[in-house]
Amino acid sequence: MKKFFFILLLIPIVTIGQVNTDSLWGVWQDDAQEDTTRLTAVNDYIWSNYLFSQPDSAFYFAELAYSFAKEKGQQQHMAIALNSQGISYHMRGNYSEANDYYQKALRLNEEINNLTGISSTLSNIGLSYREQGDYYSAIRNLNKSLVIAEELGDKNGIKKTLNNIGLIYLDLNNNKTALDYLKRSMITHGAKEEEIKNLGAMVNIGVIYNKKGEYQAALKSFEKALKVYHKIGDKRGMSACLNNIGRAHLYLEDTTTAINQLKQSLNIAQEIQDKNGTSLTMFYLANIYFEMGNIDSAHFYGQNAFDLAQETGAVKNIANASEINYKILKLKGHHQVALEMLELNIASNDKIKNTESEREVIRLEYQYEFDKKILEEKNIEKLSRMKERYLILTGLLLLLLLIGLIIRRRYLRHSEERSQMLHEMELLKEKSKVKMVATDTTAIPKTTLDKEKISAAVGGKLNESDWKILNVIYDDPILVNRLIAEEVALSLEGASSSLKKMYKLFNITNSKNKKIALVMEVVRLSGE
Repeated sequence: MKKFFFILLLIPIVTIGQVNTDSLWGVWQDDAQEDTTRLTAVNDYIWSNYLFSQPDSAFYFAELAYSFAKEKGQQQHMAIALNSQGISYHMRGNYSEANDYYQKALRLNEEINNLTGISSTLSNIGLSYREQGDYYSAIRNLNKSLVIAEELGDKNGIKKTLNNIGLIYLDLNNNKTALDYLKRSMITHGAKEEEIKNLGAMVNIGVIYNKKGEYQAALKSFEKALKVYHKIGDKRGMSACLNNIGRAHLYLEDTTTAINQLKQSLNIAQEIQDKNGTSLTMFYLANIYFEMGNIDSAHFYGQNAFDLAQETGAVKNIANASEINYKILKLKGHHQVALEMLELNIASNDKIKNTESEREVIRLEYQYEFDKKILEEKNIEKLSRMKERYLILTGLLLLLLLIGLIIRRRYLRHSEERSQMLHEMELLKEKSKVKMVATDTTAIPKTTLDKEKISAAVGGKLNESDWKILNVIYDDPILVNRLIAEEVALSLEGASSSLKKMYKLFNITNSKNKKIALVMEVVRLSGE
């Protein structure tokens, strides 16, 4: 199965251009300068000199900035420093630690109602969830970021967030929607496409060309982006482009050039301590060597790819590396360890949750059970008996696979509809909150439901129990009726009856996702 690598566009709290790093350091060291001037200088110094090439050093300097900002009571700059520390961990593939620092930065920005900082940090949180395979949390945070960026008129933030949402749809193999978002990120607010130099979108559109089999067009995009990344000294971007160029050559069956480009990508990724990029590139090299029959080299790269994936916790990398290691170990006769890799691959793919991976999971689940059976009986059954059982079990597995696919197809249809509705619902909720913030800047509201407007829409036919249930499913629209009943201290029959009543009052006819549709309708009414 073809896998693809995308560039992460992490959003800073402030935007910097070409700067003189020696001058910035001098300003930071100058006690005569204003506190905010010194803090802005050191933040720009970190971004221009260390964050994307030496993330461990960036973390150290950001800690200095945080301590100074805290001493001077500069909460906004404390948040900027925490955001930089989060990105430092993100660059090194430690997404759990990165998210901890992003959350700290978010809380500080919320305390001072710094909407620009809130939008930027939410986008970074979304990216960390994406790397961990939690696409719902990823797109939920990116949606919040996008709504605030649009409210502020932050064109740069809008471009980057649209690009990042496009990445989620690429992960979910929804190429059409992904391309729509990526093109929107390049033509934000009516700007002409040729005027926008959004490298991330350029690279990701190249990735889509790769997936469509238009490899020469993909190479053109990647090579153009590589020149720009080289010019501005963005080593992470260089590594990603080289990785993509290498795989495009692989699809063109130019194995020698593919290996050369991937090894260049690997060297840069290791230099900047990008464990995520290193793991993914080693996975591709392991696959190439495996196909070439060079099993020792394949094993070396495959094992290292797996170790790094486990260290960072990146779900997609774990799935990739465990899959190639299963093949290698099985070929080498290490059956027990191979089965462990296959089991981990099944668990990782199950977590990724998209149509293609779900089908692969079904296949691997049955393959796993079959391989396990072979291992258990290897030393106690004769070859003829094994062949007989193989044929019987294969027939049964094919039957189960067919049944499983039918059941899974029905589930996926419902799941896809529900995910889309949840996405739309979160966007409605965030837009309503922003409207409320515009009139009351003291705090971000917890809920957007307007009881008077909602009651008026149904002629005042909602009682207190109905209203309690509405507030419960506003927070979690996929709760089952039993849990809703417990939350509002009603019987199961009472909660079900109340929901049926509200479905009828609000004309909710969706047979599968009625609670989500109900929340969307009352949020819409509240925002009118």
